[in-house]
Amino acid sequence: ELKTDYITVSNLPPTANFSGNPTSGFFPLMVNFTDLTSGAVNQWRWYFGDGGTSIVQDPAHTYTNSGNYTVSLKAIGPGGSDSIAKVNYITVLVGIEELNTDIMKVYPNPCSEYLMIDSKESVQSIAMADIIGNIVKDELIQCPAPCNYKINMTDLHQGIYFCRITMEDGRMVLIKILKK
Repeated sequence: ELKTDYITVSNLPPTANFSGNPTSGFFPLMVNFTDLTSGAVNQWRWYFGDGGTSIVQDPAHTYTNSGNYTVSLKAIGPGGSDSIAKVNYITVLVGIEELNTDIMKVYPNPCSEYLMIDSKESVQSIAMADIIGNIVKDELIQCPAPCNYKINMTDLHQGIYFCRITMEDGRMVLIKILKK
């Protein structure tokens, strides 16, 4: 027996996903986004949270103002579409300021002798670079939560430094420090 058009095979909708790098830093901050969507996709619609959009698969976007930004991706394929939104995914910092969030406080800024880190989460390491990118401190501190850590700044010259604090889960916090 022959049955014409008896079985129909259709494409499944995609499952939207993405990553961005870096997810935090000082403005202007350029973030490279990578599409990690599974399934067949032929259109991408990015919404960067600051009014910017893109239809490129792996776009780069520059954030020009400080704040926290929710990034969304809608992936469209022959089998349908799917969307994902990552709330407060991008954090853009401005200038030289104390970092004070619900999770972490870094102070005083500007500093002279010591820079204090108070974190509700465990801190794995701290790295400090000068204005031209030379690493001047790289400490594996493994400070359990709640972490209260003092960085000795007396051996550094006056100037601007970039401090990278790596959390136990691998997330990074970046802050610009002025040593006076």
